[in-house]
Amino acid sequence: MKAKILNILFFTVALKGLLIGAYHLYLPTHWQWQAGLTQTPEILQWALMALNDMWSALIILLHGGLLVCFKKGLEVKQYQLGFILAIYWALHALIITINPIPMPQHLQWLSRILIMIPYLQSSILILASWTIRANSNAKLMNERQV
Repeated sequence: MKAKILNILFFTVALKGLLIGAYHLYLPTHWQWQAGLTQTPEILQWALMALNDMWSALIILLHGGLLVCFKKGLEVKQYQLGFILAIYWALHALIITINPIPMPQHLQWLSRILIMIPYLQSSILILASWTIRANSNAKLMNERQV
């Protein structure tokens, strides 16, 4: 039962991360970035959009890879990728705690939620990855004894 709950949490975190990456592709439009960049040189506007697109692609690929590992049952790769993603989300949590995300007036209510997301993602990934690794090691030990 415990393993099933952790698998559901792991899948949920991977899916949520995939959706966050996909949302980030729409984020500049939703937050009306162009309106605030009218006095910014065109090259900096491009760089900002390129960074956002690459961040989105990275998050989509990593979380998509995690979902593929989950679906195929690749436990060793799954927990390794889970730990890598946990480190990423922990660093992200630290950065936005030190330097909070400036929010447009119409989205101020999101500020507390946005700070909690990386903490939640990292915590669940660490817990699930650690458990999957422990289960994988236990299976390996049982196979060696047989």
